[in-house]
Amino acid sequence: MKLAVYCASSKHLDQKYFDLGYEFGTLLAKRGHTLVYGGYNEGIMGKVAEGVTANGGEIIAVVPKIFDTEEMTYPGCGEVIHTDTMSDRKSMMESVADGFAVLPGGVGTYDEFFGTLCLKMLGELDKPVAILNAFGYYDPMRAMLEKNREEGFLDYGALEEIKYFTECEALLEELENGLPGSCAQMTEETMNTKNTDTENKSEALKKSETLKKTDGILLDVDGTLWDSTGIVAKAWTCAVRENGCPDKTVTPGMLQALFGRTMDVIADNLLPELTPEHRYRIMDVCCVYEQQALEQMEGCAICYPGVQKTIRELSKRVPVFIVSNCQKGYIELFLDKTALGACVTDFECFGNTGKSKGENIRLLVNRNHLKHPVYVGDTQGDCDAAREAGVPFIYAKYGFGTADSADAEIESFPELKMII
Repeated sequence: MKLAVYCASSKHLDQKYFDLGYEFGTLLAKRGHTLVYGGYNEGIMGKVAEGVTANGGEIIAVVPKIFDTEEMTYPGCGEVIHTDTMSDRKSMMESVADGFAVLPGGVGTYDEFFGTLCLKMLGELDKPVAILNAFGYYDPMRAMLEKNREEGFLDYGALEEIKYFTECEALLEELENGLPGSCAQMTEETMNTKNTDTENKSEALKKSETLKKTDGILLDVDGTLWDSTGIVAKAWTCAVRENGCPDKTVTPGMLQALFGRTMDVIADNLLPELTPEHRYRIMDVCCVYEQQALEQMEGCAICYPGVQKTIRELSKRVPVFIVSNCQKGYIELFLDKTALGACVTDFECFGNTGKSKGENIRLLVNRNHLKHPVYVGDTQGDCDAAREAGVPFIYAKYGFGTADSADAEIESFPELKMII
């Protein structure tokens, strides 16, 4: 694996940070990986490079003109890629590397990390990223990002992209697990460990004959494909406050507990203090505000990691469908924002038919003449609907709820490829 490392170039740091850099470089080399970094010979950057070369590892340096001097470039770089600007350097590292490790660093490291994170959120980069939060260095940043999410500046899915570790070895294992194809580059000991992990996961996700021969994958949306609750909560709060409930606040947590139910049931639970007529009228406004807020969303940062790529890959092997309890137009908006319209064969929802999820699953199955469909969702309601329709159920454990007696479970959406 070619691993890009973002970290400090400053030489005015506590010795513990230099020791950390050398330790990381040592482990990186011993595990058979190639260092991709900025080529600098000072600070944590220089110590990582020293650790790599001292243990027989290889280095690819990406050096912009401003630092392209013999005095500033680490002499042990096996390959040096020259770029015109710092921006070009970032783009080159993102292109060359298979994964990214963020060690303690300053403004330049933040710039590199957030640039990579933005690309992942937009679906333009599908490579693992992990932060080495040694000595609690990134605790303030972590708190800031959580505050961003609480205030609605950052969607939940973005936080899911960020993995924090306090130990070098644990971070490297995470990046290795994110790239199954990198096993050939690992040491024999690591290879054996990874093979054991893969066998255990395969056992945990044992495929039934029905799942193996499925002729249609039916997908839930909220909690399975994306988490829109941050955006929707703000839109619904505006709607209810403008229509008779001035002190009412709708939170993402409230919506996560309710999503997956039909819109009338959501209205009954969300606004029990109002008459049915009033609450359903407000719910109509909520849906309008929600649609407008989601339409204004740039890109699709609220998707769970790997959703778009996985659906594109699966759709080449088996038809993909969507069944949701959402309002009319919601699935169409999801397909537009994710650019997945060409990958989804058909869809159905409560807003179109007024029917329950179980009934809509049956309707779509019959309409498309499916013999061995499977349904993927994240709540007990999804499980019950699949059972009602006589369809095997795959439980998305990362979503909003819990489910019992599933035919299979996934801890991330890309794991679908392991069981179908």
